[in-house]
Amino acid sequence: MATPPGSWIRLHVGYPRNRKVRPLTDAGFRLHVELLCWAAEEGTDGLIEAAMVPTFGRPPKVWKELRARGLLVDAGGGDLALHDFLEWQEPAEDMAAKRDSKRAAQSLGGTRGNHDRWHVQRGLTSPDCAFCPTQPSR
Repeated sequence: MATPPGSWIRLHVGYPRNRKVRPLTDAGFRLHVELLCWAAEEGTDGLIEAAMVPTFGRPPKVWKELRARGLLVDAGGGDLALHDFLEWQEPAEDMAAKRDSKRAAQSLGGTRGNHDRWHVQRGLTSPDCAFCPTQPSR
């Protein structure tokens, strides 16, 4: 999936000092941040399917560390979930709606710009143009 421009995750400035995060090894800390970023980018709302675990290339002990600290929880069927993901991150559905709304606004702006360039500036009207008046002005 291509990353949309402006994609981000919320990471509180106190994250490294959190009682669950502070004791993590460097590998555990890095994996947790990678999982947060990956889940937001992929729109999984914090769910990590069991089949995805090997793609992160981390040994089982690092995954166990995150589970032991309560940062990963069992989601059933071997899948895992990032604890409290949706309390801090925006749901994928909301992010998609914002992207769609932005695209629609940009498209409308482009269409309006074309109307101004090809119709208004040339003194023309087109029955197919949503911005051209249906009746010529007098």
